[in-house]
Amino acid sequence: MASARWLLLIADIGGYTDYMRSHRMSLAHAEVNTARLLEKV
Repeated sequence: MASARWLLLIADIGGYTDYMRSHRMSLAHAEVNTARLLEKV
């Protein structure tokens, strides 16, 4: 039986609220970065 290697990546966005608060001045930038992260997952 052949074996295969797999990679499991779990993105932690638990700090999302704090991230959004700390980037209040650049809310659009923060939203874009978060969307990019979620698209990659």
